[in-house]
Amino acid sequence: MNTKVDPYHASRLIAKALQPGLSTANDTEYRDLIALYRSDAEFRDIFEKIARGLELQMLDWSERGMVIVPDGHKSLFACRLSDIRSGLSESDKAALVLIYVAIATVFFPTSESIDNDEFHPPPAKIADFRDAVHSLATRLRDEIKPDHTSESLRSGWEYLASLPLASPKTEMQRAGLNSVVGLVKLGLNNLRDGGLIHLDQAYGEELQHAYTPTYRFRVQLREFTLHRLVEYARAASLAETDRRLTV
Repeated sequence: MNTKVDPYHASRLIAKALQPGLSTANDTEYRDLIALYRSDAEFRDIFEKIARGLELQMLDWSERGMVIVPDGHKSLFACRLSDIRSGLSESDKAALVLIYVAIATVFFPTSESIDNDEFHPPPAKIADFRDAVHSLATRLRDEIKPDHTSESLRSGWEYLASLPLASPKTEMQRAGLNSVVGLVKLGLNNLRDGGLIHLDQAYGEELQHAYTPTYRFRVQLREFTLHRLVEYARAASLAETDRRLTV
């Protein structure tokens, strides 16, 4: 490929970076554009100006690819609760935000684990995410003095705390959205579609399916997240572990 230092190829790099499942390992053009970004200061300047004009920011890049996110909540590319799957209630959507936070804390139980690129989270199962979500929702319901962030998600944690862990069907069957497991599965599917996690192992029983986070997930969690809520989710998970050990 004949990559040139021009706006067209800088825009192509942005387009590649915005594709969640794409990596330089499976796209030659993407690999060549990353190499040009690394080696040419003029190309980097063109790229950064186009990204700013589109209200995007580059969080990180390596030979594996580039992580780009919206530059603030007003960006055209920013995700809002109203953007989450049509047909869901506001409580469902707020619950999904809390589910994403709980999933993140299962993979990265400490701040140090996020910052340490040598730490590779072991595969986690749906049952692990289910328990983390349940711990977070019940602690928010029972203990917290709501701040602005948690108060805006009140309908989510109240809804999650009211749900059964699994639907009345057996857990071997497809869970609906009227259970914590069902909403966790929806959240996992959304994260897979966004290139943030992948299915590591598919066992016979669905609750035993194991997932691992991608590099993109680590970077976004490290640079662009609700830090206070994440820390609260970690505390809820530790409290639940301590409770089980003392029972």
